[in-house]
Amino acid sequence: MRILSVFCSFLFLAVSAFASSQYFDVVFDIDWTIAYKTSAEQAAKNPTGIFQFENEYYRISPGTIEALRKLHSTPGVRVSFNSGGTPERNDSLLKFVYSQVNADPTKPPRSPYMVLDKHDLEDMVAKGEALPTDPFPVRFKKTLLKINPDLKRIILIDDIKNFLFKGQEANMLWTGGTFEDLLSFPEAQEKMNLASEKDRKYFPQSEKEYFKERYKIPRLVSLVLKAFKQHPEDPVSLLQLWTRDRLGNNLDLTRGGLRCEGLF
Repeated sequence: MRILSVFCSFLFLAVSAFASSQYFDVVFDIDWTIAYKTSAEQAAKNPTGIFQFENEYYRISPGTIEALRKLHSTPGVRVSFNSGGTPERNDSLLKFVYSQVNADPTKPPRSPYMVLDKHDLEDMVAKGEALPTDPFPVRFKKTLLKINPDLKRIILIDDIKNFLFKGQEANMLWTGGTFEDLLSFPEAQEKMNLASEKDRKYFPQSEKEYFKERYKIPRLVSLVLKAFKQHPEDPVSLLQLWTRDRLGNNLDLTRGGLRCEGLF
């Protein structure tokens, strides 16, 4: 019986891995990726895309709803989320997001494939690979293997470039630098002039940077779908080629550009 049980477990894992390998998984972080943390004051100025959970305000990044619809409409693509937030916060925010994704009653309803939260993070302190005083993304790591064990066919879009578990670094598509919830470039300039020197990195230096960061989700989703269309068996390798320098370091797609011209 024990041999049969082990065989059935192995068969289940093998079937699951095969099923996952038929898909290309696009995974999103939440905070500062698909949603800005903002203030009641900013929310009152412009309520577009505002979501409130307990005493915290979030603004859904411009273009996110349309980008998610595009992904869900692409055969062979699944959408998931991997955030270090609480399950309650993540579920509430994504319910709000998907109420807009599914706003057209004539279209079939869409939903995420998987939603991972803080309980799915790898505890590197417990593994003896980090110190309790290390920054959060050093003490905890995200893993993509629960979503798809085929690392050629899964990508994480995240604002923290070193958040993935060892061996999965190539599966990170870094957003580039992110800014505060700024409703216009003139507002950004005004607030930057009042900020301390160390906080000025959270503000755009040009109008071009402002718009590249503000609309990062549709930009990155277009890039991801281009890679999937050109190389469906291994889109990750193309994304690496386009978004890493010659030493393999992530390019800042907010303040810099892609290695390959003409992609946008």
